[in-house]
Amino acid sequence: MANLISKLVQPWYPATAIGLDKGTASVVHLERGRGNSCTVKRAATFNLSESIIKPSFDEPNIENPGQLAAVLGELATSAGLLRQKRWSLSLPEATSRTLVLTMDSPAQSSAELQDVLKWKIERGFGAELDELSVSKERLQKDSQGRDRYLVIGVKKAILAEYESLLASLGWRAGLILPRHIGESQWLLRNGSAGDSLLLSGSAEGFTALILRGKHPLIVRTV
Repeated sequence: MANLISKLVQPWYPATAIGLDKGTASVVHLERGRGNSCTVKRAATFNLSESIIKPSFDEPNIENPGQLAAVLGELATSAGLLRQKRWSLSLPEATSRTLVLTMDSPAQSSAELQDVLKWKIERGFGAELDELSVSKERLQKDSQGRDRYLVIGVKKAILAEYESLLASLGWRAGLILPRHIGESQWLLRNGSAGDSLLLSGSAEGFTALILRGKHPLIVRTV
């Protein structure tokens, strides 16, 4: 079952990453070691005016793309990473939404499954599916044998803002994830087989992610 969710829960990501949030921009380069180990080789952080990035699921996020691009260029230069072209990107917490969807009963066909998932996604995210960029992966069944899915959604228009930002620097995002999914790698790679809890804080609140046996069980944003 683990390989079914590897793209979202245990992704193979570019070793050079950008983290963006309200008031902060960071870059980091990791060197992979044996097994799941990683070592930070280069890193830099810059404090931003809080008006440059305004994290939101529904509203435009980047107030001044040119200014933010200049900051990222300076960050990459200071960390010795300016020649990097392919990056992982950690989105601000408020920019995306994550759900664990449980199917009330088995779908009788693939078409019915897609219809039910579409209804649950639109209801959970409060947006039409056509407006969203959605990634979903099947999880382990729950204790009652019901199918479950991990679903991550970002508005297409907002995702395009971040992709355009990187493109203006000649960069490309090989992997784009919400911050709490990126942070969950700490728990997935620490060798523990028990239940784990991640609390990912932001200026808007926090997201709680409970993992059971390396699989997401509950996701709640407050």
